[in-house]
Amino acid sequence: MSKKSKIIELTKQDVLEGVILDTPDEFEQALRLYAAGIGNKTAQNWTEDDIKKPDNPQVLQSQVFATAFALKLKQETDEYIQNSITEMKKELVCNGSCERRFDHDAGGTRFYKTSVYCIKVDDKYVLKVRAAHVGNDPELKLAEFLKKPVGVSACEIVCKLSTDKDANYLIDLEMLLKPIKKFLDDYHWMNLLSRVDFARTSEFEFEHNGQIYYLCSGVDAFQSTKTNYCISGKALAKEKKWNYEEQKLETIDVIVQPSLHLAVRPTQEFEQVEKNETMLKRLKAAGMGNTYTVRGRRPYPLLKIEEIQQMQETRDYVYELFNAKLKIRK
Repeated sequence: MSKKSKIIELTKQDVLEGVILDTPDEFEQALRLYAAGIGNKTAQNWTEDDIKKPDNPQVLQSQVFATAFALKLKQETDEYIQNSITEMKKELVCNGSCERRFDHDAGGTRFYKTSVYCIKVDDKYVLKVRAAHVGNDPELKLAEFLKKPVGVSACEIVCKLSTDKDANYLIDLEMLLKPIKKFLDDYHWMNLLSRVDFARTSEFEFEHNGQIYYLCSGVDAFQSTKTNYCISGKALAKEKKWNYEEQKLETIDVIVQPSLHLAVRPTQEFEQVEKNETMLKRLKAAGMGNTYTVRGRRPYPLLKIEEIQQMQETRDYVYELFNAKLKIRK
């Protein structure tokens, strides 16, 4: 069995999410720019020259027939996208939110396998754009092009963990997460340890500077197994690499460094309407109505600079708890 893994490096990062827009017109402008190619260069976007290429998959049987068919399809699909953008803008104005998931209906356009969501938050509009294989990269590029700010959905800490000389690791959660034990009683501490895994995260509420946040923790480790409160495995993955000298493809071992991830996320209170008859009787007996307040994850990112700074300061506070431990060991 390998030695217990230790934290060897700490880094901080913000999870950026959502283009912050001022009006529905800016929402429409952003999507039309996306349709024109701003923000996503990975999706299909046929041109007449592409379609005329002999090796194009659209040229199925007759070159003339295939070219005419593809051009007609492209024109119809482009019209569908432009009409969809117009409809989404109307929904946003009327309902305060809109959503579309494009798949093969948007084939041949930048919206192929792309989801779009926008919601009005206070006096701003938050646009989210997700595309296959690139995640939210399109919305970040759109924000950069439009010179618009983006929201922050979480403030993270990444703790890089050590391995032995054979790339084995042993992650003792009770030891590594000890700096945040102070926020929990014994029951919730044990619950946290049992839930943190390489395939899922665990979260709990904690208060800092008068604000309540979620503190989420999880492990990113290759080929792991969990026993009690320890996660172990070998941090080796197979990767194919071209050997230019010998002109052949080789398989090599690559170390996938294990890491512990912590994230501070904002919370929000929601009005919950109880419909269960049994619960309604209990609420009535307690002198309460059928509506009550619950706390949960905020469904959209923080937009205001002062709120983002508060969450960053909270993350920095947690960071220093782990950094102090790292300094002591050094």
